[in-house]
Amino acid sequence: MAGGVAIHLSKLLGSHKNDGDVAISVVGLNKASYRPNICDSDRTRESNLELYLAQSSNRNDNRSKNWELLNISDSTDGQLRLGPMQIVSKTLKVLLVFSKEDSVSESWSVACKRQGHEVSLSRTAEDAKKAFCDHNHDLVIIDARSHKHFHAENISKSIRNSENSQFTVIVGVVKKSFADRENPTVVPMLKNGFNRVVTEISSVGGVLNDLIQIEHSEIVSMLQQRATLAVFAALDACKEVVHITDPNHKIQYVNRACENLLGYNTNDVVGKSVWELHGSDNHKLDNTRSIDHRPSVDQKSSIDHQRVSVDHQRVSIDHRTSISDHRTNAKLVIDISEAVNTQMRRGREWEGIVTCRRKSGDTVHLPSKVVPVAPQTKKTEFLVYSSDTHLADKLDFPPPLEIFHPRGSIKSLRKGSYDIRSLNSDGTQNVIRRQSLVKLHSVTIEAPITRVFNIITAAQENSPSYVAQALEKVLEILRSTELYSPQLISAENYKPGSADPVANDLLGALLSQGPKPLSSGRRSSNDQAMKVSNAPRPSLPSLPQQASTAIKELLADSLTWKFDVIKLEGLTENKPLVWLGMSLLCHFDVPNTLGCDEQTLQNWLNLIEANYHLENTYHNSTHAADVLQTTAYFLEQERIKCLMDPLDMAACLIAAVVHDVDHPGKNSQFLCNTDNELAILYNDISVLESHHAAVSFKYTTGDERVNIFKGLDRDTYKHVRKNIIDMVLATDMTKHFEHLSKFVNMATKQPMLKDEDNASLDGGRESPDFMAFGTPENVIIIKRMLIKCADISNPVRPLHLCIEWGHRIANEYFTQTEEEKKRSLPIVMPQFDRTSCSIPKSQIGFIDFFISDMFDNWDALADVPELMNHLRTNYQYWKEQEEDENQIASKTEIQENEINENSPMIEEKSQDASDKRTSEASSTDAHTC
Repeated sequence: MAGGVAIHLSKLLGSHKNDGDVAISVVGLNKASYRPNICDSDRTRESNLELYLAQSSNRNDNRSKNWELLNISDSTDGQLRLGPMQIVSKTLKVLLVFSKEDSVSESWSVACKRQGHEVSLSRTAEDAKKAFCDHNHDLVIIDARSHKHFHAENISKSIRNSENSQFTVIVGVVKKSFADRENPTVVPMLKNGFNRVVTEISSVGGVLNDLIQIEHSEIVSMLQQRATLAVFAALDACKEVVHITDPNHKIQYVNRACENLLGYNTNDVVGKSVWELHGSDNHKLDNTRSIDHRPSVDQKSSIDHQRVSVDHQRVSIDHRTSISDHRTNAKLVIDISEAVNTQMRRGREWEGIVTCRRKSGDTVHLPSKVVPVAPQTKKTEFLVYSSDTHLADKLDFPPPLEIFHPRGSIKSLRKGSYDIRSLNSDGTQNVIRRQSLVKLHSVTIEAPITRVFNIITAAQENSPSYVAQALEKVLEILRSTELYSPQLISAENYKPGSADPVANDLLGALLSQGPKPLSSGRRSSNDQAMKVSNAPRPSLPSLPQQASTAIKELLADSLTWKFDVIKLEGLTENKPLVWLGMSLLCHFDVPNTLGCDEQTLQNWLNLIEANYHLENTYHNSTHAADVLQTTAYFLEQERIKCLMDPLDMAACLIAAVVHDVDHPGKNSQFLCNTDNELAILYNDISVLESHHAAVSFKYTTGDERVNIFKGLDRDTYKHVRKNIIDMVLATDMTKHFEHLSKFVNMATKQPMLKDEDNASLDGGRESPDFMAFGTPENVIIIKRMLIKCADISNPVRPLHLCIEWGHRIANEYFTQTEEEKKRSLPIVMPQFDRTSCSIPKSQIGFIDFFISDMFDNWDALADVPELMNHLRTNYQYWKEQEEDENQIASKTEIQENEINENSPMIEEKSQDASDKRTSEASSTDAHTC
């Protein structure tokens, strides 16, 4: 590794002699020095080269075993090497830029072809620039003898300004009179991007000499520089923390692991001393060692003998030395930097513990090795610091016990001075602290939450009282068995309007995980548990022979967000799932992925759609078709498509089709309250989702005519089945915040890239490095979030669809409430009463609690701005509807108040009139008498 970093790149042009010639070194041939004169004749140059090669072939290989540049002449197998790394040779691409055909251009063309290179020819500057941009040539030969047709310097400069030109060698062909001057003439050409200048030669042999020299010097260097990119990529991929410095410990490079662990990037630390950066005070050690009065043969710090002292401030290091019997023990206080310098001056490695200071200010102890690198001479030119993060867990070094500084929020306490690497395997430290309730004796198996408790408990011991109290609250929360299950907070903690009873009803019902207590101990005699059929419907709906024109036109937009599934429901007579399913699943080549024919797929879609309940206003096959279309839309997004393989896509689409199959139109809480057989079967946990997943596989595998998995081998089938079940279970709204939290945590751990496309809009926002999401664990989390977003995407649909779905779900809840009242059951959502419920308020609450945050985070990954625009439009619409309802309610209330205020006067007048009639009647009776 370090050899690649410390590689010596030879000078392209040597020192100038008094007679005007230019000395050119051949990289790697270091025994003899071939310096052809630029004015030599072709024959002289050929003979000199042959003599030189004969001399160099007889030299001995005296290379040192480390860090020396190896080359094709030194390699016994004739291969180019970079240290121990072998570089595979390739066919070079050569671009010849000559304005006209003559003997010189012809000689270069023939010579390049003899060497087995691919040759391209350009006659103009524009053609040369275009050809280079298209093919990225390794070697460019430009005719610089005349400026009549083009300027060679301008062509070279334009190529250098092109992308990927840093590894291209550019050679200028000049006239023989070019070097007949007292002063050097190559400098202007070198400044314009040329690597080498050669004189015009009309013979093929002379050109071959120049070409071979270029291949063995500039081209070799170029290939070796390319190889160093692989070395740096390996450095960034490894988990060890690597610093590369000069002999004075000035940092020249840090790898990605260093950036991730310590928080510094290359720009923060380049040019700074390692010891200045990490603080030399941290490295003053109490060093008890054996001192020899004679030169030491070897001195190496031993990690095995490093221990923590009682006061946690001094570290005792036992230096082993190979010495004679005459030794003297003494106690010295030294600095690690001095110990490192001592070993570096001797050209030896140093090993020991280095205390690294993070950018946040806390420290971490890392077992490290410092290696001196001397590329060509015995003098050290580079130092490579390599710190092993794997061994840090096994060391007995706790971090310094510093005062814990509050950072303003409980969340930020996770980044305190305690580092998990500094704890022993059993979580103990040499400090006095309260025993954790989750401590598992002295076993070596330990849950991660145990270490979290230990870290927080230790932090409490050295924190101010208000921080310790906050940490105690954190411990109470962590002891909860449902970390991801949200709890309703009191209304005063929300902004005005967010605690609407309708919204709270909906939130409570969706997050409810168990049956509520019944209002009475007995049920009425007619209170029978609702039964859900487990048997397939007897008949399968048949498809027409040919789709109508309207359906075809509608399905043409099935991968766009404007697709209207409600319209498809009408055109297909309530069979949208079969039509849309055949269109989308064939588009994603699902039959080929699963190894089944299209007839089997169509039979399966017919069977699944037949087991969706048509009487449900919301959870029917139209909803399944809507979720399928949304899933397909997401899978078509470039950021998602690059993370999924064909099996992943097939599993997502199938999960969307079956995710609500055989839904009874009542939620899981209703089934629990009625002791439904499904609730009993699944122990009141994810009742409906478990049923959907189980019954879909029961139907699918029950008959070969509908078994779309029959072409898969056992392992592949198990993999697909596991993915489908996982995604269907993810639609359980009681686990909503758990899945969302895991998705957010996954996204925040990924590296960020600068979004150049949006730089002009928002100052160049950062976006995730999407290829970093491609681990199997991350893909599982992304698929869960994908189907969750598809399942409840109604609020981000175009307005007319959003309104339709909002009324459909409300009607289904109304039906459930009516059934609960009829059967004297606990009412799960009392506010969803058909006579009094506000649909706008329920939709606003649903968006506030569930949709907004979820789609904000999904948009950050999938890049779906169209959906976010619809969400804002729909939210505003429901707000306006809510205001209209409030105005109507206010007017009604005013009218009722006016009626109530006027009612006493009306009653008084009525009483007066009654009294008057009574009086008149009495008078009449008296008169009659």
